[in-house]
Amino acid sequence: MPLKMRAVLLDISGVLRDNRQAMWNSYLRVLKPAGFALDGGTLQADAWTAYRLRGLSKYNLVENCIEALWALQQDGVSLGEALRKPVLIDVAVSRHTFLEKKEWAQKVKADFRRTDAAYLDSVPPIAHARAALHRLSAKYALGVVSNSGSVFNKSWLDAHGVSRFFRTFVAEQDVQRKKPHPDGILLACNRLFVRPQQCYYVGDAQSDMLAALAANAVPIGVLSGTASQGQLEQAGAEMVFTDLWEASSRL
Repeated sequence: MPLKMRAVLLDISGVLRDNRQAMWNSYLRVLKPAGFALDGGTLQADAWTAYRLRGLSKYNLVENCIEALWALQQDGVSLGEALRKPVLIDVAVSRHTFLEKKEWAQKVKADFRRTDAAYLDSVPPIAHARAALHRLSAKYALGVVSNSGSVFNKSWLDAHGVSRFFRTFVAEQDVQRKKPHPDGILLACNRLFVRPQQCYYVGDAQSDMLAALAANAVPIGVLSGTASQGQLEQAGAEMVFTDLWEASSRL
């Protein structure tokens, strides 16, 4: 007899909060002045989103993404080339390291994080996210599992009136290994007194799907953030929905 599903765990970025415009803002304010003149300065917001969230989805942490962008630039690889042939990203990263410009790199990363966080604080939840949480909370225990820090994300959840839906919150400082490792999901399940097999994990990135599989939870993908449907399915998503609202109607 199949186990009854009892909990839904969620990522924040790309599931509850749309980070894409914040990334474009941070590119304009930090990366471009630092010399990241991608595609001769013709880069548009939607293209930057595709580059950051799809072409570089395996470099999901901010510092790794910036290192990958810098490495591509050293190889003279354009945005279009990287999107058409992602293996060029891996080749560039293997050939170049930020150690060549360590102090400069640390400043760029710090500026990017600070600018990104300041902008994200004002970003509202994705459309219908509150209604989706209300619907899901009527059927399941809800929790957050995020690779980001707890202080910023908790304040964002409080500011937008959605923290009340969650019974547990797992952030980067709560575990030794972040996603794609299963530690955060396993900790959240333990706090909710549910088996991982009785839990859905909803995320927008390949690392989310891999973490769910490693924890023996059920991986659910949404297309409101990082990865494409093909990438999510390849990483192991059992179901892929447009956004959390559609997922809430089907789970």
